[in-house]
Amino acid sequence: MSKIKNLKPNLSGPHLQGYFKPTNPHKYRGNINEIIFRSSWEQRFMVWCDIHPNIKCWANETVAIPYYNTCTKYSKETGRFLGSWNNYYIDFFIQIEKNGVLESWLIEVKPNMQIPTTEQIAKLQKMINEGNMTAKKMNRYNYQLKTLLVNRSKFLAAKKFAEERGCKFAIVDENFLF
Repeated sequence: MSKIKNLKPNLSGPHLQGYFKPTNPHKYRGNINEIIFRSSWEQRFMVWCDIHPNIKCWANETVAIPYYNTCTKYSKETGRFLGSWNNYYIDFFIQIEKNGVLESWLIEVKPNMQIPTTEQIAKLQKMINEGNMTAKKMNRYNYQLKTLLVNRSKFLAAKKFAEERGCKFAIVDENFLF
């Protein structure tokens, strides 16, 4: 069992979390009693995997991808983040049949605002450097920037990991889910 599976759903948290019960349990690779969704979007993607006729098998949080997190700890002495190696447990592994060919995919489910682009990162860095803002606003921008930088590291590692194994990597956002 992956370490993330030790993190049980937070039923009183701000996001919908729980256990998913597939209608097609033969398609799931793993313990069907431990299929955990950590957001309503993950739950929606699980339903899609479960019922889509071209999805031949799927699993969640089973693939660990090593990545270098550049934002692990903040050093007050240097005023910079110190990095470290971590494991990124990708949301889903799926195998889908397309035109008679079986494709393997690593899938991450994220809101579009958490998918890093060069423009988003530059805009936040500019806003932070301009100053003239409250401490609360500065903390919010710093948190958003850290989220984007960490996700960029994760997604680059996932893309490389997938390519090395003959898989594809994709990020599923609200444009796919809704």
